[in-house]
Amino acid sequence: MALALTEYFDVPPENMVVQGYGESNLKVLTPGPERENRRATVRRITPLLYSADAR
Repeated sequence: MALALTEYFDVPPENMVVQGYGESNLKVLTPGPERENRRATVRRITPLLYSADAR
């Protein structure tokens, strides 16, 4: 996900935080690979930065 955002959408890597959970936070408990366990969340925090500047 991070690589795609950097290569295709020109998001600077220093503007991202990437957190992997490995096997510790599975959505579907299974000993083998499971598609639902491959997930990502993208949050746009720009509005939060602007509201912090207004304070």
